[in-house]
Amino acid sequence: MVIDDGDQLEALICYLTERNWAVFKANSWDCIVDFFEQFSPQLLVINKDVPFLSKLEQARITRQRAEDFPILMVSKNQLGDNERIKGFQSGVCTFVEAPFSNSVIEAQMSALLQLSQHRKNSHCKKTVCLSKNRMLTYGDDCIELNERESRIMSVFLDLPNDVVTKNQLQDAIWGFSHDAHLHALDNCMHKFRRKLDRLPGLSIKSIYSKGYVLVQGEGTGGSDQADELKKKEN
Repeated sequence: MVIDDGDQLEALICYLTERNWAVFKANSWDCIVDFFEQFSPQLLVINKDVPFLSKLEQARITRQRAEDFPILMVSKNQLGDNERIKGFQSGVCTFVEAPFSNSVIEAQMSALLQLSQHRKNSHCKKTVCLSKNRMLTYGDDCIELNERESRIMSVFLDLPNDVVTKNQLQDAIWGFSHDAHLHALDNCMHKFRRKLDRLPGLSIKSIYSKGYVLVQGEGTGGSDQADELKKKEN
């Protein structure tokens, strides 16, 4: 959304429209309120000098909406340090001063949207937590582990994104590794991976001839993959 009362940003609006941006122009305070009630803009461009938008109202918009989308403020005059500081404190992400290039503003808008999407994705990412009483939590879901499963999970949490070898898992479960325990370990991991199916988005995948890796955000199916890999091993 572009907040502007006259033609100062009209060239920018035309440019963005021609570049396939979906642009809505708000030229009054009531228009802004109505738009916010009906839509969820991805980015806000404010003309700092619009007369109907006081500094207090600018602050109200930026403080309330800074968590929802990035804000870019355009000014026809050079801004002092105090004005910039107040703007940043209110939620403005960046300032553009005249003379400005429409292509440069578009590039800044694209960069702000990419950063905003990255932050949203980071906030949406679930976390894995194993409590002292052996409760494994992933996002809003939770399951209870036995002592052996808790030891296994602790290894994966201590080595995030790493391939955990069968020797490392044997050490965690029995305190030592031995070929005689490999069959018992395979059965143990098979049951544990089946149990993790109850936590959507969290799984342990088998890396052929190397070990296992904990995977988040790729759905379940780790136990199914284990069956396929066992066939290959056999």
